Amino acid sequence: MGVVLIYPELSSLFSQISSESTAPSEVHSSIIKETKMSNLTITQRRSGPVVILDLVGQIRLGQGNINLHKTLRDLVHSGEIQILLNLEEVSTIDSSGLGELIAGFASLEKSGGELKLLKLTERVTELMVITKLLTVFDVYESESEAIASFNTLDRTTQPLDESRVQKARATSIL
Repeated sequence: MGVVLIYPELSSLFSQISSESTAPSEVHSSIIKETKMSNLTITQRRSGPVVILDLVGQIRLGQGNINLHKTLRDLVHSGEIQILLNLEEVSTIDSSGLGELIAGFASLEKSGGELKLLKLTERVTELMVITKLLTVFDVYESESEAIASFNTLDRTTQPLDESRVQKARATSIL
């Protein structure tokens, strides 16, 4: 299986990963797309059927929030229904950013998919507790556990969990 790099500057990183691996199957995820804006960078990669969005910066009112919305919408429209948001490098989320997470969650639920969160910072965790959104989202500290959790359900036979969508909408009032 060949790998096509969109960004040539990543070739040294890929070479390092390739030299450490003995087989192509050992490379578990690859960068698909990176979107940079003034306050948020979104790097899209894949691990099996799961699309992982590594977010760096701030999720708040403005262009970053718009790009996150567009990225999630485009993924859903292209049939991607298993999305993991890595928030390890997110320093701030405002009410607009929380609204975007909830909208993404609701959109994926309606499409028969799931949106899960990975590696919340202490600050983001506090915000999720205060707004009671930790009861809505599945949150993981380990990427491998998060990815494995998507594979535990047969998406073709699972009914839409409308109660979780309603709960997300109810908690979105800040």
